[in-house]
Amino acid sequence: EVYTDGTKIESAAGRYTFVWGNAIKTRKEKMMQQLEEMWEYAQSIADDEDKDPTPPDFKKVEKEKVEQTAQKINKILKGNDKATAKAKAKARYIKKNFAANLEKYEQQEVLLAGRNSYSKT
Repeated sequence: EVYTDGTKIESAAGRYTFVWGNAIKTRKEKMMQQLEEMWEYAQSIADDEDKDPTPPDFKKVEKEKVEQTAQKINKILKGNDKATAKAKAKARYIKKNFAANLEKYEQQEVLLAGRNSYSKT
């Protein structure tokens, strides 16, 4: 005998609800590359008193380092007439989002725990 009760369960485990380990790694690399490019741009247009002879090391990703670097870049670009509006907007975006995204990626990596992917549902 077969009994049915008419229960309907929504399935939300589509391909866009997965967190992929390689995607996290790629996003972190892109973030560091963009941060490094913005640092180089800021140093190229910075006044002599704002120039930092030793660039930050972006090989190891740390939230505090990202926040400090974003603040330095913002400070240099904010008062500089040579900086383009596009560069200033990108610096604001970096300051606002990169640290939070980095924290989110670290939490996702903990959940991955050596696997290639996991579903958010």
